[in-house]
Order: sequence, then structure tokens, then C-alpha cells
Amino acid sequence: MRRTYRRRARPVWERVRERLEVLVADWEPPTIAKQQLTGVRLHRALREEGYQIGLTMIHEYLRERRRQRAEVYVPLVHRAGDEAHVDFFEVTVELNGEWQKAWKFLLRLMYSGREFAWLYQRCDTVAFLDGHARAFAYLGGVPRRCIYDNLPAAVHKIVGGERKLTRRFEALASHYLFEPCFARVGEGHDKGGVESRGKAIRLQHLRSRAARVSPRSLRC
Repeated sequence: MRRTYRRRARPVWERVRERLEVLVADWEPPTIAKQQLTGVRLHRALREEGYQIGLTMIHEYLRERRRQRAEVYVPLVHRAGDEAHVDFFEVTVELNGEWQKAWKFLLRLMYSGREFAWLYQRCDTVAFLDGHARAFAYLGGVPRRCIYDNLPAAVHKIVGGERKLTRRFEALASHYLFEPCFARVGEGHDKGGVESRGKAIRLQHLRSRAARVSPRSLRC
């Protein structure tokens, strides 16, 4: 016979929970270390308002709150030919004696670290598609999937968390038979490999004298 158990009532906690959550919200973000939120300060504030609650219960609440808010990171294991990260980076180059803004397309294979970079005058659909074609030709193959930000050249719109691809990018993925994947909105570290490498190339090859190199010399 299967037994069912009632959840134990917590009348003290139910009375104080709403007020406790308000105090925590008002206390954040702290201004200086001496004003940081602690269980002792919360306990004192609640007792001064007439709430009868133990310090242990407050500490349990804060531990659970920190646990729920903590983001878990799982180490990534990349397999040969499995994944590439792709992005555009804004750079400044000298063209005909004048400094101008340009865009660097970068595709990086996450297993081998091989990469391809090319400079474009605009960050548009033509440059985006051309960068893929040049990268795949240079690298001599196509990864199983490519990971992107939600670039306008790739994503037409997001509906209920689902990406609707632009017609031309969908045709590109179908032609080369790779799976397009996308980072979470505002989470650049989802493709940190290409983010950090893009900044490194900008520092190594696109500063002062090195900024005058031709796009062809940026191929890696």
C-alpha cells in the first residue's frame, strides 16, 4: 500500500516569507562591504519589526537562494570536426591613407584551433555568406555545426525561443549541410572561444603598423 504524506505546515515561515523577500530585494545591490546582506542583519531587521523567526531559518533561506541563482558551468569537450564558432568583430584599418571602420569575419574550429579571418567593409548578409564560403574552402571541410550570436544576417526573428532563419542563411546551411546553433541572448561566453580569439587577433594584427595588412594576410 502506497503511503502519502502531507507537507508539514510552516506557519512561522509563511508569515515572514513575503516580508523577508522584500527586505532582500531592497538590500541589493550592496553599496560597500559593510552594508552587504547577511543573515544576522536580516534577522535583526525582522525582529525589530516584530517578526518571530530564528536565525537558522534565515540562513537556510539565503543558502537556498544562492543555490538557485548560481549558474552551473559544464566543461566542454570538443570532437574533431564537430563544432565551429563564428562571429563578426568591428576593427579600424587604414585605407587609402584614411582610418576607416571595417568588420572582421572569424570562423574558428574548436577542436583543432584552426581558424579563418577576413575583412569586410560592411557587416551585412553578403559578407556573412561570403565569409562562410571562403572559410570552408580554406579549411578544406565543413564542421557538423556552427554556433552564432543572434545575428540579423542569420536570424530573421525569434518566436517563443525558436529562431526563424533568414532565407539566404537557411539556404547556405542546407547547401553545406551543417547545423546552425545559437547562443543565448546576452550570453557571449556561450561561444567564448571565438570571442577571446577575435580580440586577440585584433590586438596582434590590427594595431598601428599592422593595421595596414591586407585581408588575405589575416587567414590563419
